[in-house]
Amino acid sequence: MGRRPLGPWVVVGVDGSAQALAAVEVAAAEAAMRRLRLRVVAAGPPPANDSAQDTTALAARVEANRAVADAAARAHLAWPDLMVRTLVAAGDLAGTLIRESHTAGLVVVGGGGCPGSLCAQIAAHASCPAILVPSHLDSVAGRGDAPVMVGVAAAGRDDAAIGFAFEEAAVRGVPLRAVHVWSGVSDVGVGCLDPFAYDPWAARAAADRRMAEALAGWADKYPQVPVERLPRYDVNPAGALVHASARCGLVVVGASLRAPLGGQLLGGVIRALITRAGCPVAVVRL
Repeated sequence: MGRRPLGPWVVVGVDGSAQALAAVEVAAAEAAMRRLRLRVVAAGPPPANDSAQDTTALAARVEANRAVADAAARAHLAWPDLMVRTLVAAGDLAGTLIRESHTAGLVVVGGGGCPGSLCAQIAAHASCPAILVPSHLDSVAGRGDAPVMVGVAAAGRDDAAIGFAFEEAAVRGVPLRAVHVWSGVSDVGVGCLDPFAYDPWAARAAADRRMAEALAGWADKYPQVPVERLPRYDVNPAGALVHASARCGLVVVGASLRAPLGGQLLGGVIRALITRAGCPVAVVRL
């Protein structure tokens, strides 16, 4: 069991939108709580050759510089002692943030979860954990004491996501709410004598035991974090997690490195969360 420590930077991507400023709130809080530096990144056009293109490129670069300046000012307003650096890089914002993720500890972006969106690209390709702020969350203020929720998979391969969730709960000083949702007939609920008999209470108890086993080592490492286990049956696991997120400050889910997550292949649960969750969503590659 173990996770690599977060790098020295929390990186946030901005484009001047309200969603980006909401992401700045999250990124600044993360950097301050973890005593890391904040790096505000925007993308601008590459140098152009003719004068008409130069004028257009200059205007776009002015907008990019204004976006990072506004974001840095917003971060300093909430956290005056936070060390903030800004960068306007040539190229597209998604590609820049993916490159930044190779050395950053955390990447934060805001926006929708549709295929091809900035959130979807970062969720699919960031090398470090990524926090995604759904586009309908214009602000995340007032969520500081809400619990962190982690989605626990049945296969037990999400140790990195569980570890990140415990870290988040610890630095925020809030409880951890572990949720496992299954939609089919669990093998542990099928009767031994009658294969057609199904005991939902046995299935729930077995799911709870599996969750307890997955959480045990991390709970020992973070004894200060209260843990609540919620095994749930629902025909729509993604919808159940979205509903449960309404009273949380952050949802943490794992994304398998073995799955091709780009574009349309981004997992349905993750896509639903970054589109409709009631709080920011952290995606941790497994």
